[in-house]
Amino acid sequence: ATFVDGIRALADPNKGDCDIIVDDVRYNTEPFFQDGPITNVVDSVADEGVAYFSSAGNDGQNSYQDGFRDSGKQGVISSGAVAHDFDPSGSTVDTLQRITVRSLGTFRIFTMQWTDPSALVDGSAGADTDLDVALVNDTLGIIAQSARDSDDIGLPVEGVLEYTNFGTIDANQDGVADSTYHLVIEKAAGPNPDGVKYIYSGSNFEIEEYDTLGPTVYGHPMAEGAMAVAAAPFFNTAAYNPNVDPAVLEPFSSKGGIKIRFDETGTPILAPEVREKPDLTGTDGIDNTFFGTDSAYDTDTFPNFFGTSAAAPNGAAIAALVREANPGFSPAEVYDQLETNARDVTMRQTRDGDEVAVPSGVDFWSGHGFMQATAAALPVELADFEAVVDGERATLTWTTQSETNNAGFGIEHKHGDDSFETIAYEEGAGTTTEPRSYRHRTDPLAPGVHTFRLRQEDLDGSSTYSEELTIERPLATTHRVSAVTPNPVADEAAVSVVVGKSQPVRVEVYDVLGQRVARLHEGPMTADDPTTLTLGANLQSGVYFLRVRGSSFTATRQFVRVR
Repeated sequence: ATFVDGIRALADPNKGDCDIIVDDVRYNTEPFFQDGPITNVVDSVADEGVAYFSSAGNDGQNSYQDGFRDSGKQGVISSGAVAHDFDPSGSTVDTLQRITVRSLGTFRIFTMQWTDPSALVDGSAGADTDLDVALVNDTLGIIAQSARDSDDIGLPVEGVLEYTNFGTIDANQDGVADSTYHLVIEKAAGPNPDGVKYIYSGSNFEIEEYDTLGPTVYGHPMAEGAMAVAAAPFFNTAAYNPNVDPAVLEPFSSKGGIKIRFDETGTPILAPEVREKPDLTGTDGIDNTFFGTDSAYDTDTFPNFFGTSAAAPNGAAIAALVREANPGFSPAEVYDQLETNARDVTMRQTRDGDEVAVPSGVDFWSGHGFMQATAAALPVELADFEAVVDGERATLTWTTQSETNNAGFGIEHKHGDDSFETIAYEEGAGTTTEPRSYRHRTDPLAPGVHTFRLRQEDLDGSSTYSEELTIERPLATTHRVSAVTPNPVADEAAVSVVVGKSQPVRVEVYDVLGQRVARLHEGPMTADDPTTLTLGANLQSGVYFLRVRGSSFTATRQFVRVR
């Protein structure tokens, strides 16, 4: 809940007012198979215009997942529980998953979940099954466990289970400290779930059997509105390694592919949703001033920061460049820019140090590929952009310091709250390192506020926008009354009246004898706000005079009515 409140505060225009948010935190209670509270708030702020980046995780494919199989044998935590059968063959039953934890090694289950909805989600049904997990020695003595009443609290989660082998256990009393242990998953209450999954980590251990190597990206990095970022170390990117193009993934970078199986009410989804996660790959192992230890792969003495926790903020930084180049971009447009320009990653390192292939195209390891900061850079370096009012017109000037593949500039304009429209186009210089100046003089502008921007177009058809410039075209005199258009009037005509200061105005029509035949307006008019009036519908043929009277002016326009 605190994390959710933090995201809302950062996105709130009256508090954080952030355009981009990045995090590297996950909780072991965030649902595997359902969008949880953090996922939902990430989607919410993305809908409000905030781009969101999150680390994909550092669990590689360190996950067991399978259907839950009732072995018919009792568990080890409770004699009333029934153990899960790890053997998928159906020919035998095996309730023990053998795991080697060598001396001073650590085995850890950060989170184990099963296919039940979560009560963490407002309005959702909670878990009705309770699974527990234990690590036992060769004589089935429990050395670590996680066993809470999950069905009572509605959370289909167990964790954290952790064991470090300090060499103090000798279950068979052979004088040699044990290194072989067994994992037991057991159902304490409720119906059999469709599946069970846990994510593991640690050091100096080995899962000896039934290691299904499942996906590990879960929680709010799975949000549709978020960019989950995988990691590739700087020394395994093309910029630092001539044998790499464009990057080789870290062995720990998490694999995607967990399916969303429940909607917001906890109802099973008929066709479980597979999301393309991770979305992108960023660089880790980068220098910083305080965190981590110095790497032998660089020549400086700064500590290097490894992990998707380092890659995600680097991805967010590139997103900031995209936003700077394209101030009006929505999160979806930022994401599309990054994904479109990403370069396909085809290799990853394994935890054994080998390199193996990653599927081409969008995949569950690297997403759309390795992010390119150069794709965010402006192909035109705009030195200045100014607009100056000159009578009824405005003169726009701008200068470029250099240009790369610049086709030209579309000049866009809007009056007041109207939409932008292209009013002119100036051809660019293509590619040049020399400064170049541009100038455009507009057609006459109506009084009021006017906004201009430049749409710089590349030769490849892509475009970026400059910052917006706003000017005000004041009324040159106390009033402005347009001609009656069309004139002669066959059916109806129109006339526009603008006053320089707010005042009451009367608009009337008189015939050649000086008799008033129509009153078109009587009441206040707001300064610089054009008022358009129609006339002629009920007039006979003849010559007429339109008289406009304000508190500080009088104006007359002649017109002819023809029927």
